[in-house]
Amino acid sequence: MEESKPEDALFSRQEYADKDFWDDRFAKTKGAFDWYASWDELEEFIAPLLKEDGSDEILMVGCGNSKLSSQMYDANHKKISNIDISEVVIEKMKEQYTDKPEMTWSVMDALDCTFDNDRFDIAIDKGTLDALVCGDDRTNGVLLVKEMGRQVKKGGHMVIITHMKPEGRVPIIHAALGEYRWEVDYHKCNLSISSQMINIMRSKLGKKPLAAGLKDKELLKKALLELMLERAQNSKGKKKKEPVVEEKEKTEMSEEDAKIKIKQAFEIYKLRKEQKKQREAQEKLEAERKSKERAEAEAKGEEGQTETTNHEQAGDSEQTAQNNFVYDPRRQNHCYVYLLKRINDEDDE
Repeated sequence: MEESKPEDALFSRQEYADKDFWDDRFAKTKGAFDWYASWDELEEFIAPLLKEDGSDEILMVGCGNSKLSSQMYDANHKKISNIDISEVVIEKMKEQYTDKPEMTWSVMDALDCTFDNDRFDIAIDKGTLDALVCGDDRTNGVLLVKEMGRQVKKGGHMVIITHMKPEGRVPIIHAALGEYRWEVDYHKCNLSISSQMINIMRSKLGKKPLAAGLKDKELLKKALLELMLERAQNSKGKKKKEPVVEEKEKTEMSEEDAKIKIKQAFEIYKLRKEQKKQREAQEKLEAERKSKERAEAEAKGEEGQTETTNHEQAGDSEQTAQNNFVYDPRRQNHCYVYLLKRINDEDDE
């Protein structure tokens, strides 16, 4: 099946937390799309948590039109309860996967599920947390993790796949799970090829829609070359996975401390966003200045000066791209996989 690309329109972050936005998006989208990573990238982290006989009960939160559940089903992990707030996408997925009868598809709010406590062996979220914290009420992120935790059995696991670093996600986890005991560790995970390519394209396009890049053959060539170089670099430097495990006392952060950490993380996010705006404003002023200089040089017939100015502008554009590579989260070529284990009562003794 041909994978569809995200909608080309330029959406605000706020819309990612809106149900109507997703209904409209899924109604217009054909095929499948996976945020961040597929089973190919995630298997090494999730498979060790699952029984080989396929008996685990799995909750897939905010399933969307991802292939992840289908790929896990094909790997003999079939007892998957898929939920999403969008009735549009749930109906599409039901029709698409009639050949996988052990999977279920339900329209359900991930913040208020109808499943019993301690129902699942593992609950998985890929991107839902990121979408929810884009909204006005950022406490929804805490509510999501808390609701997922409620449904996980003692000794069971939660898996949260997100683009955000630990300082932006661990406080949310602590705030949500303060009444339970959980072991927490996290890993970097390479993006899928399609996600990485989209990130590269978007970093080069700025505020232009993705469709504009698909029509630009030269930009496509550069993006593909960059993709191949990055994939080769990742493959060459790949080492055996080493989990970054939190010390046990850190998993017992107080609710008040967690709230402070969340506030600090959001303040850092706002500061970085403001810094990005300032950089863009400076770049715009610099581009206008150089454009004026070129116009004056052309009027005087100073061809050499024009060439120099163009060369400087190309250098500035290259430097801007390098800055985006460092600061722009769209250029991050990995996501984070948070693995949480609910501790048994026996482990407390």
